Amino acid sequence: MADLETVVLSILADYEVHRTKDPEYRITTSTGMLSWTQPNEAQQVAPDMWRVGAIGDGNCMIHSMLFAASPSYRQEGNKHRALIADKFRGVLNSRVDELKALADGMYAEIGGWEALAESFNILTGGVRSEVNIDMGPVIARLYKLNFLAVHVVRGVLTPMVQTYNGGLYDPALPTILVNYRSWQIVDLRGSVSSSSSSSGSGSGSGSGFGSRSGPVANHYEVIVSGTLQPKPQTASKKKSRRKKNVTYLFSPDTTYTFRPADPLLAALMVEFERPGKIFRKEEEALRIRARAINTINAARAATVAAGAVGSSPRKPSSASRSSSGSGSVSRTRKRSFASKSPSPP
Repeated sequence: MADLETVVLSILADYEVHRTKDPEYRITTSTGMLSWTQPNEAQQVAPDMWRVGAIGDGNCMIHSMLFAASPSYRQEGNKHRALIADKFRGVLNSRVDELKALADGMYAEIGGWEALAESFNILTGGVRSEVNIDMGPVIARLYKLNFLAVHVVRGVLTPMVQTYNGGLYDPALPTILVNYRSWQIVDLRGSVSSSSSSSGSGSGSGSGFGSRSGPVANHYEVIVSGTLQPKPQTASKKKSRRKKNVTYLFSPDTTYTFRPADPLLAALMVEFERPGKIFRKEEEALRIRARAINTINAARAATVAAGAVGSSPRKPSSASRSSSGSGSVSRTRKRSFASKSPSPP
């Protein structure tokens, strides 16, 4: 059975190849979707662990898998990476019967591949759209790999149990580790945090990702282990007054797929295997989102009803009587300001 590197080489054999010398990365502190334009962004999520930006063209799960398992894919520029992912999706469509047979065994408790019918429809559909998270373990197993997803929030890697339970994880196989971003839940304090999802929405990751803010549908970014080293600067005859941004390269000993029983995954596997651990399901995430949106809408409606967005009409304070030479009574008014309504999701 061909591995992913063999598949990539067979795809590239039909096309003119323009390999880059080395993939370059920029360190970022962003918590949103990382930029995949070259040089890619990389963010440290744990000691010696980095998540790397993946092309958000509706194939980001595939991009993440290929980045982890194929050195030839990593050496290509983004134009060829996008082409490879499209062609690989065609390979998956040609092997859909094998995928269904694997899904029957891996998801036997919930009805086999038919329980993943929506995911298979997305995978085999004519319109490019990001496949659901439950397809990740099945595609990976076809190529003798595990697919484990975590959800990174504020530096904490939370296991996505639906990529591990039952027959989804084979401890004898190497593992691809990805960061999974799903529906973002509105935080009434003004920030947003992504929720985990059991199956995803099926909407494409190429939609709505131009900005780092706002709701995110499904997006996957590979997590690798290693260190980033500043790229050696080439000597230039002409000195430039403008300071160049520093770019980095992954060290030669970078781990892109994790070996069976890899000590680098030991702490995370304890979390995946923790008995009785509660993981947020999609239905709960959607309920939280609905409650948050209802709260925001109610706050907006109350503000508008009060007279103006951002401020309420003047209200007379309790009358204060002051004795003046004419004996008149003066009334003082205080201006009150309503708190700003939260930003829309």
